Amino acid sequence: MWFAGAGESVVALPGLPLIPLIYSSQMVNAAVVPLHIATLLLLAGNADIMGEARSSSHLLHSCTMSSSTSSPRTSRARAVLAVLSVLTVTNVTSGMAQAQDAPKPAYEFAGDFSLAASQGNQQVTTIALGQRYSYKFAHWKFSQSAAALRGTANGVQNAELYQLSLRSDHDITKKLTAYLSASGLRNTPAGLNSQLLEGVGLGYQFIDTEIDKLQVSLGVGALQRTFVGDAESENDFVGNASGNYRHAFSKVAYLEQTATFTPNFTTSDAWLLTAKSAVVAPLSARFGIKVGYLVNFNNAPPLLPPVNGVAQTVRFKKFDGLLTTGIQFTS
Repeated sequence: MWFAGAGESVVALPGLPLIPLIYSSQMVNAAVVPLHIATLLLLAGNADIMGEARSSSHLLHSCTMSSSTSSPRTSRARAVLAVLSVLTVTNVTSGMAQAQDAPKPAYEFAGDFSLAASQGNQQVTTIALGQRYSYKFAHWKFSQSAAALRGTANGVQNAELYQLSLRSDHDITKKLTAYLSASGLRNTPAGLNSQLLEGVGLGYQFIDTEIDKLQVSLGVGALQRTFVGDAESENDFVGNASGNYRHAFSKVAYLEQTATFTPNFTTSDAWLLTAKSAVVAPLSARFGIKVGYLVNFNNAPPLLPPVNGVAQTVRFKKFDGLLTTGIQFTS
């Protein structure tokens, strides 16, 4: 009805050059209509889009059938509205398809933060930070992660852990990669003053879907360690067997499990095991709540440091567990 009303107002204006306006409008229609027809023909070749547009085509059909009982102006208005609805549906559907097919970013970043503090009879403060970054280009992938933990109780330090790891993967095939890695660790409450591990090996992607991902790596490396209260260092030839599994509940909620076994070929009983579990529940598109549990197991821990110059015969504990709960940011 709006189009019919507009036509009546134009005709009613005195002195308006009606004939040139009619010819001009027909020329515009002659130029635009073929473009619309070509667009509709292209869209008709897409089965997904036409499935959404069929409901709108029924509206066009009903408007055409009702034109026999309606006035010519009303019929034309209904036909125009029906065509516009078809174009709107196809444009929106096409935009959604393009958004779904948009390429994933080449990089991934996640940062974690957790804080626990108490006041009163006991003053306890524990701060944990974590960060993970990866970047993929051509046939290479660079990965980096870091973690830091520091805790005090009544002014006395009772927890300290710093960790950094680097890894570079090169694609040999679609699923097989060759990697170089390096990592550092400091965990003084467990008697470890410093630990450096360099490795080389192969990785294989057993599962690589939108929901589940599983990669297993095998390699060898060199391990250098120094211990609390011991000036000497150990240098060992070691192996590496690691796995990384991730299950996505949605785009922002997931479960991740990693495990690394490090056999020691120099001292057979001095093997190491590290495992980490994490669950992330979303708060928004970028922020989520993360619950993580880290296990460090040293089958041959060092001796406790000397006390007043007297050597100790008791060793540090083999097992260390760390539970963290905090906020994670992803991009």
